[in-house]
Amino acid sequence: MFHLRVFGSVCYAHVPNARRRKLKDKSKLMVLVGYHPTGAYRLCNPVTKEICISRDVVVNEEESWDWTTQNNSRNQGVSVVIG
Repeated sequence: MFHLRVFGSVCYAHVPNARRRKLKDKSKLMVLVGYHPTGAYRLCNPVTKEICISRDVVVNEEESWDWTTQNNSRNQGVSVVIG
């Protein structure tokens, strides 16, 4: 069974235990850009401009990456004003 996801959605790719240290993050923030023939997802890291292929992904279809800025800000629909 194949579930289609919204392209351009923010997703979180799992980082295996062998590739991280004790205090490192367990997932990387990525953007869904397509599918691989093996059934995995093609993901883009917008900060480093690298393409990655992973099967262990959690996709947040309600969140999208803000391509107009160069930093890590995302469009979430909720904004917090401090000050």
